[in-house]
Amino acid sequence: MNRLTTPQGTFELARFPEHPRDPFQAWDAADTYLLQELADPETGPVDLSGTVAVVGDRWGALATALAAHRPVQIGDSYLGRRATLANLARNGLDRDAVGLLSSRDTPPDRIDVLLVRVPKSMFTGARTALRQGGELWVVGNRHLSYHTHLRRIFGNCTTVAGDPKFVVLRAVKR
Repeated sequence: MNRLTTPQGTFELARFPEHPRDPFQAWDAADTYLLQELADPETGPVDLSGTVAVVGDRWGALATALAAHRPVQIGDSYLGRRATLANLARNGLDRDAVGLLSSRDTPPDRIDVLLVRVPKSMFTGARTALRQGGELWVVGNRHLSYHTHLRRIFGNCTTVAGDPKFVVLRAVKR
């Protein structure tokens, strides 16, 4: 188990199934980077008061850190769901603070902020799911050129932040 410290708080997180000798964290640098950017006063902070959906959150780090905003986590990984529930409990957070949906479930009628940690092939579906004016936030490796795909699909894309390895992009459904 490891401790993740973000602007949203400090969280004890573990992968599932938990193993005492597991050398891996339940989050990676991209998760930390995205959480920092969501709270950055220079770029926002991002208004998370509406419906927040998280896709591709492998071990529930994003959903756990954003539990105060009652996000919906969308994913098909059984281990990911179990990790999310365990991490919520580990941090004294209500199990119902995060909605758990699979790709077969009906998504929320309206999504205000969609946080995506998935391949670019999912961007078209993300545009469809967002309400008019809804925001898609993507964190990814800089070399993957997600901005090109987002501009083609959304007609816009803003680089919110970046470092030599990662980039945080924002596209708005118009």
